[in-house]
Amino acid sequence: MALWIRSVLESLGDHDREIHVYDSFQGMPAPGAEDSDHLATGELRSSPDDVRATHAAWGRPAPVIHPGWFDETLPEELPDEIAFAYLDGDFYDSTLTGLTHCVTRLVPTGVLLVDDYADTAVNPRAWDGLPGVKRACDAYFGAPSPVTVVVGEGDLAFGRYEKPGTLG
Repeated sequence: MALWIRSVLESLGDHDREIHVYDSFQGMPAPGAEDSDHLATGELRSSPDDVRATHAAWGRPAPVIHPGWFDETLPEELPDEIAFAYLDGDFYDSTLTGLTHCVTRLVPTGVLLVDDYADTAVNPRAWDGLPGVKRACDAYFGAPSPVTVVVGEGDLAFGRYEKPGTLG
């Protein structure tokens, strides 16, 4: 996803914006009570070198990498102001931690895209294999939710939150 974001920015002429990646690089944590058992502890493991190699293979600069669990890195290492964030926490606790630290740092009209946000009432085709993501969003934002469902082809599930306000 960081490579895609870099490519979009460059296509818009923005070659200098820093992109930050936050990942445990230890795979998935254990699922909690709000989660499914779709992903097991340790699954989806990667490394900072994998991220760097992918960017190098595409001739793009590597992002700033912050290894560690979200609750260890996000409170202290997130930028003070965020224009765009892509949250892919997969589980309830990780998603709630991401929301807690990212939403407050979004600039007015800043956007947070939440991966695996499956609101099947709005998009019945959405894959709902990681129900903790929407549950965390519902717990954080309350009702009515300001998260809108991004509907496209297939069963992909995304939610979009835009911080209210205007840029000054």
